Amino acid sequence: ATSMLLKMEGFDVLSGASVEEVKACMGDISTAPDLLITDYHLRSEETGLEVISAVRERFDSNIPVVLLSGDTSNRIALADVEDVTFFTKPVDVEALLTRIHSLLGT
Repeated sequence: ATSMLLKMEGFDVLSGASVEEVKACMGDISTAPDLLITDYHLRSEETGLEVISAVRERFDSNIPVVLLSGDTSNRIALADVEDVTFFTKPVDVEALLTRIHSLLGT
């Protein structure tokens, strides 16, 4: 749903439901994405923290992140992760879009 919303808002979106899918969709991309949006809970007990690590490592860049979760206890896990904005579900769409524009400087 978030991917579709962002596409409707005019953003270029790549999406994946697991760390491997995210790595695959990055494929031959040579420039780092401007922003990473990930859910905390992914398939096969993977987490968005693993996606953040993989994407940042791939591009050797501290890409800003928006992390979404229905589990508010995850805030503790974010203590050591830089440049992460946390949104709890259900996500306030206007607040999310405002934060995205702020992070992108648009």
